[in-house]
Amino acid sequence: MLKKELRIALAMMGVIAPFAAQADHSMSSTSGQPAYTAGEMLRTGDLPGAYNQSANYKLDDSYDVYFTADFIYWNLQQDLVRVGNVMTTDSSGALGLLEGSGETVFTDTKYTPGFQVGLGFNMKGMDDWNLYSEYTWYQNTNSHSAHTGDDQVIAIAYAQEDAVAGITHDVVVAESATIKSKYHYNNLNLSIQRPFYFGRKLTANFGVGLRGLWFSQTVTNSADDLTSYHAGETTGIALGDDAGTSFHQKAWGLGPRFEFGTNWLFGWGFRMLADVAASVLYTRYTDLSGSVTGDVTHGVVAGLNTGISSNYNTLRAVTETSLGLGWGSYFGDNNDFHFDLSASYEFNVYWNQNMLGMVINEHGSPGNTYLHGLNVAARFDF
Repeated sequence: MLKKELRIALAMMGVIAPFAAQADHSMSSTSGQPAYTAGEMLRTGDLPGAYNQSANYKLDDSYDVYFTADFIYWNLQQDLVRVGNVMTTDSSGALGLLEGSGETVFTDTKYTPGFQVGLGFNMKGMDDWNLYSEYTWYQNTNSHSAHTGDDQVIAIAYAQEDAVAGITHDVVVAESATIKSKYHYNNLNLSIQRPFYFGRKLTANFGVGLRGLWFSQTVTNSADDLTSYHAGETTGIALGDDAGTSFHQKAWGLGPRFEFGTNWLFGWGFRMLADVAASVLYTRYTDLSGSVTGDVTHGVVAGLNTGISSNYNTLRAVTETSLGLGWGSYFGDNNDFHFDLSASYEFNVYWNQNMLGMVINEHGSPGNTYLHGLNVAARFDF
């Protein structure tokens, strides 16, 4: 009898043991829906360790579509954009200008608003890939002036030769100068993405696609009472009053874009986000030009070079980084919708995009363009 009872007890333990071993693990859902809440933190054992399970939001009876809308407040900065050099004259009146002394006055920068809008679609049959497109609109307009005091002038050009007048200008100076810049920026991204779990409290999103970029810029310089000096001379040659220049660059670019974003999940819907992206764009400059304006006696004001032709083709690299905080949550009777808010600061570098240095000076080189600032984003899944 004892042996029979022992066999029965061992048999019951064999049935119960597998269930007891799974006590610390989540159970699969019989309805076909995951036992965990997609996009939120996981418990130990919710997913197999060898597979990066999709982190796409799972909604009940949804269209698998989402919209995004961002308010951006960016600052535009560029290399090689300056008003001039403020210099102090010596007792001889001009010789001190040719010694290279002085303080360079760069343009002020400011933040201006813009927006981004996006549309995405979850492709369930393709392992929860997301097809996503986003358009960005941004403009920046600013100006900066430099005024001299007693015994000061503003040097706006160096070592230029006027072939028509037969005059060599070691330095062209003015009593005051103003620079104005208008920058227009449009960008369109089309990408395939897949959000997935890297850990119980870490999700990532990898995407590849195409990027299209269009931008244009006009920079105008105006100066009063221009005078040119040559080395060894104490008196200059008057070039005119109220003179200035106008420079233009306009281009479009197209190329591949790769992005990688991470979400570090704190719980209760809060997270830290960190994103990086890189692009290489075939870029075509359709306008690189300059012109002299105002009352000018000799056409070398500001070292203008009009020899750059349009339709200049090259490759340009773009890097993007951002860091911020976000919050999101499901709502509805059966997780019918998902809403997300985030705020981040972006740092974007457009390498060698600024060609104004090539237009202003034939010995110049391209400079970088920097767009950085706040991005407040909202996303709605339904």
